[in-house]
Amino acid sequence: MGPRALAVLGAVLSLVAGDRALAGELPPPLAWEEPGGLQRLFLQLPFEAPSVAGPGTFDVELRLIYSNTILVESTQTASIDVDLETAQFTGLLRYGVGSGLELELAVPVSVDYGGFLDGFIESVEGIFSALNPSRRNRPRNLSRFRVNDNGKVAWVDGPEAGLGDVWVGAKEAALGQAGGWPALALRAAVKLPTGRYPFGSGELDAGGSLMLGWCFEWIAVRLEIDGMTPTTTLRILGMATRPYGAAQAGLAVSTSDSLALHLQLSAATSPIEGTGLSTIDDGVRYVLLGFTYLVSPSWGLEFGAVENIYSPYRGADLAFFLAGRGRL
Repeated sequence: MGPRALAVLGAVLSLVAGDRALAGELPPPLAWEEPGGLQRLFLQLPFEAPSVAGPGTFDVELRLIYSNTILVESTQTASIDVDLETAQFTGLLRYGVGSGLELELAVPVSVDYGGFLDGFIESVEGIFSALNPSRRNRPRNLSRFRVNDNGKVAWVDGPEAGLGDVWVGAKEAALGQAGGWPALALRAAVKLPTGRYPFGSGELDAGGSLMLGWCFEWIAVRLEIDGMTPTTTLRILGMATRPYGAAQAGLAVSTSDSLALHLQLSAATSPIEGTGLSTIDDGVRYVLLGFTYLVSPSWGLEFGAVENIYSPYRGADLAFFLAGRGRL
């Protein structure tokens, strides 16, 4: 981005923010994670700021990622036919144990069903003459999760609900922001085999994150890099797995004492390899626009709309993010 473009961006942000700022540190990024396809069976670490809960305090969050997914592809040896909408609820608890360290516990529960967004998505795609070929000549509002790899078939037709794989983690604030250097935090996490297919792999995954953040009077920039690895194959289908990762970048801009706007980018590689299906083997990329509204200094509501315009035939086709978070 050239100097002129940077100057224009700075002027726009200045007009948006004026001389107003949220009290204290700006809200954290929206805690997006990959909800679509087979990637959702594996450990996905949410986007977070490098700050941690204070000693002896609890941060709590209840979030919903609502997504519409359609993945249709086949080869001579493998196929995938996923067409559904998913409401994934996650309860997240963070406890500060002192010395810049917190413990985390995340419990996901998901519901797959036919949904209601197919007609809306087709209308929007029709306006831009960009209809997803997978949607042509297909009944709307299906609920289907079928995968076939070398004769091993795992399928679910119709509505389904269940507990996903719970994960636990520890996060340490390693450095504070100073002298132009960002605040830095490290996180380690383990996903436990508590969920069943198609809401969890039923296997153990391990991973970690590096989180960076620059927070100024009315603007904050956050970056996160995740690295994860399954500890075995996806046994239900016999699919080979590999280490995988994600990168997220976020910009938060204060527009008043209670409102902040978010622009976030997300990219993730796949934990599965060797199927010959790009919808499974290749990564996904998303753009998120949203906001945080502070009900009080300690409690906030969050909303975001998410689109995978850079990987339109992989991952969730369209998603919405809704969350409430606070500090006890």
